[in-house]
Amino acid sequence: MGGTPGTFTFQNYLDFLDPAYSAVLLDTFLFSFIAAIIGVLLSYPLSYYLSRGASRMGKKLVLATLVAMLFSGAIVRVYSIALTFGPVGILAPIARFFDISPNSSGYIETALVVGLLNFVVPITTLTLLATINNIDPRLEEAAQSLGAPRWLAFCNTTLRLSVPSIISAALLGFSVSVSAFIVPLILGRGIIVFATNLIFARFAEIADHPSGGAIAIILLVISVAIVASAQISLRKLSKA
Repeated sequence: MGGTPGTFTFQNYLDFLDPAYSAVLLDTFLFSFIAAIIGVLLSYPLSYYLSRGASRMGKKLVLATLVAMLFSGAIVRVYSIALTFGPVGILAPIARFFDISPNSSGYIETALVVGLLNFVVPITTLTLLATINNIDPRLEEAAQSLGAPRWLAFCNTTLRLSVPSIISAALLGFSVSVSAFIVPLILGRGIIVFATNLIFARFAEIADHPSGGAIAIILLVISVAIVASAQISLRKLSKA
């Protein structure tokens, strides 16, 4: 199969200013950002519990589950979520009870975010767990002994010291989500398309290699710019 011939031109980049392409890019970064934020919000309490309150057996069980999720097949995990959210899935009757169609955009968006979280949460949890394990719990005890409420002692010690790790975990979650391919391909049902899916379509389906390459470069440049900006902010925060 031959690809689309041609010389270097900026037209492939200018084409991306079309609203249809911009919508794909917006969906990619929007849902990646949502998954990263929700992933951190779910992972931090879990990491704190594993570090401070879980029994040895409970900690081993949760960690084994997280590691198993990391190494299990992506297609199996995504299709299990697709079946769960499908028209005959276990969530379909609940959705119909609340007059929500399984084919509605909101329902599909929820399934997509859940699919992304399936990959984000294990990574963010293990990242945050390592940081919380290195924070001395006696700092909270000392703050409480000086009269601080438990929640305030936690915020001024453990939470404050783990802010850099929270930002790093969010960046990891964002990077995993923005590069996702199988999740939006299956769970997006063609309604939500990520830039990775568009790149695949350009290369594999219509053999428009210049356009696919331009989209890939745009995605890479914007992603690197976002991560670099966050890293610079993190360094300034660490020095403050």
